[in-house]
Amino acid sequence: MILILKEKLNMISDLASTSEELYKAFGKNPVIPNNLQKKDIDLGDLDKEHRQIIYFGAPGTGKSFQLNEDSKKFNSSNVERVTFHRSMTYGQFIGVFKPFPNQDSITYKYVPGFLMSQLIRALLNPNEAYLLIIEEINRADVSSVFGDFFQLLDRNSENISMYPISISYDFKYYLDNELKNDLSNISDNQISELKNDLQSGLYLPSNLFIWATMNSADQGVISMDTAFKRRWEQKYFGINDLYESNRSDFDMFYKIKNGSNGSISWNDLRQQINAKLIILKVPEDKLLGPYFISKRILESDEQIVTESFESKVIMYLFDDVVRHNRQDFFNIEEERMIYSEIIKDFQEKGISVFNI
Repeated sequence: MILILKEKLNMISDLASTSEELYKAFGKNPVIPNNLQKKDIDLGDLDKEHRQIIYFGAPGTGKSFQLNEDSKKFNSSNVERVTFHRSMTYGQFIGVFKPFPNQDSITYKYVPGFLMSQLIRALLNPNEAYLLIIEEINRADVSSVFGDFFQLLDRNSENISMYPISISYDFKYYLDNELKNDLSNISDNQISELKNDLQSGLYLPSNLFIWATMNSADQGVISMDTAFKRRWEQKYFGINDLYESNRSDFDMFYKIKNGSNGSISWNDLRQQINAKLIILKVPEDKLLGPYFISKRILESDEQIVTESFESKVIMYLFDDVVRHNRQDFFNIEEERMIYSEIIKDFQEKGISVFNI
């Protein structure tokens, strides 16, 4: 008997990582909450996509552009976009009671946030795919913004949250009293089914996707801990990938004035600058991506491209990238090492103002 029990315990230790496996280890039929059970839904090709993914890379590598292109796989009416910032709160993202005008008075009403709104729609329409895009996800304190919803990011093999969370009084009140007013086309039967589905807790269904962009180079970002990041797939955008796939476009773009020495293409100058920054041991996420200067500017004219380079690229280099070793990068006397003097020299001498 003791030997059998030890074998059972070893089986649990080696194999049991889900509640289903625990039940099987003890020879019982698993009783799985409704929200962990596989739903009979068909999302087509989208079913192969990651539910949570972060697009990351250096500035100008095309993260937002590619995410926008990928989002076209969804019905446009099922896509919502939010940009994170330092003042973003749990209430804005998940939901909160807010003052609300009611004829001649002010009352309080629960207002679902960006994630909660998409979550409700996904739960009510399980055969449709919904996408929430988060731009600049690391510009907010994600641990505060996601709060207890952080736990829902752990999904099982069916892409459903493994560990549902308790429904707050605020959200329960919303389901009971306000949801029908917000969604005029919803029936009492649908609300009843939704409440029944959430009996074991709130969860992220398999038809809800959360995709985000992240740029770790900017000074305004907030670092994310490993526990949060490991719950997301990561899609990296290399520093030259977008150029390699769009060479013909760059051949047509306007060039940058090079003082009295004619002009130089933006991509050639960008690569020379990046080569110098690599020698100075600047991390890759601070290098210049192909579209650090936007395509709209590059297609305008030489004067506008040059002005954008001066105000955008040189300022970024001076104020952020080489702020602690400017003398190694800029070819200008130390007593003149200010932004306005660098611009003056660049306009007169061109790229010789850089030590490249």
